[in-house]
Amino acid sequence: MMATSNISRDNNGRATTQATLSGALFDDNSLSYGVTSGRQSGDGQQSTNNSAHAQYRSMNTELSVNAGSGTGYSQVGLGARGAIVAHPGGVTFSQPVSETIGIVEAHDASDARVLNSSGLKVDSRGYAVVPYLTPYSMNTVDLDPKGMSTDVELQISSQQVAPRAGAVVMLKYPTVSGRTAIIRALQSDRQPLPFGASVFNQQGQEVGVVGQGSKIFARGLEPKGSLIVKWEDGASSS
Repeated sequence: MMATSNISRDNNGRATTQATLSGALFDDNSLSYGVTSGRQSGDGQQSTNNSAHAQYRSMNTELSVNAGSGTGYSQVGLGARGAIVAHPGGVTFSQPVSETIGIVEAHDASDARVLNSSGLKVDSRGYAVVPYLTPYSMNTVDLDPKGMSTDVELQISSQQVAPRAGAVVMLKYPTVSGRTAIIRALQSDRQPLPFGASVFNQQGQEVGVVGQGSKIFARGLEPKGSLIVKWEDGASSS
């Protein structure tokens, strides 16, 4: 939040005062607002003017509202802007776009935040439109997994791209889906498992690691099955 004010007075005795309060709300600054109040006086007359505006950016639109009043007038305005982008995965609604844009593809990563624009998230189909990229420059497009299901893992969360002017760039972020679990497991003699030991599924894929207190953190699990913990070569070390 920021507050500013100014006062001015000219050689003819006319004075103007104005105060403004502005800021943004939410973690991604998706809601911005401003309130202004002013007063003019001089030549035996005085007038006032007050105004307020707010803008909200969601994953697929930009909404705005403004209102103002003063000596002899009042006004209210509403606005909505957005875009519809067709791509190989279908059609995605978007915030207003520029000439050069990107399309994020991250299946099952619904609600992951795209940090390049306020309010931008991956939709339920696994897509998001990055509304502006700078052509002929290196652009970094980051995904924040906060908000997405804990049963989905982003294998990469950041990519860089240098597009041509007017390009629509597809950016694919591979994901792994499966049940996530924390399991307290002991050896047959009731001793804890070695810290840092690797955990594998029945197909030999590594799915987790042993943490403190003999607790396994594993991701990408099937509804049923067995896990194998290995810490050295040899049958006695699993």
